[in-house]
Amino acid sequence: MRNAYHFFSRPGFLSSNYTLKFLFIAFIGVHIPLIVLIMAIVFDWMPLKGWSVILVALVATLVATGLTLLLLRSLLWPILQAKNALQDYTRKKVIPSLPLHYTDEAGQLLQQVQITIDSMDALLKERRDILTLLSHDLRTPFSQLIGLGELLQSEKDQEMSAKYGAIIRKLSEE
Repeated sequence: MRNAYHFFSRPGFLSSNYTLKFLFIAFIGVHIPLIVLIMAIVFDWMPLKGWSVILVALVATLVATGLTLLLLRSLLWPILQAKNALQDYTRKKVIPSLPLHYTDEAGQLLQQVQITIDSMDALLKERRDILTLLSHDLRTPFSQLIGLGELLQSEKDQEMSAKYGAIIRKLSEE
């Protein structure tokens, strides 16, 4: 599917306008039956009289419609890529590698999705680092308090118990 989008992104007049790609394919698709009829008449492929003209036009229209719909569907490739990238990131935390060289609106969408996912991932990593740091910084004073509390429980001397109590109070006020 990507190949059709990529193919229609190459010509200069189609490269920077997503809507124009759709219109161009639709224009060509609509005119294929007419072109086939003209060529059949000019090159005398078969005797075209009465119902044979209608039959050739109908067959050419059906083929052109099928090809046009297939090509138009293939132009949805960047939107499907963006959707899949967002789903993979939100469900599995997989960072995509979306193509960033397309210049039309769909290409800009792919660029913005990639930038947003990269930013979100960086923010999540930053948050994890901050939480790890906070957890460590909170654990250290509590470890000291626990150790002093155990000493206080095992201490028989009233004066030492008061001293340990004062240290605990000082640590808890910091």
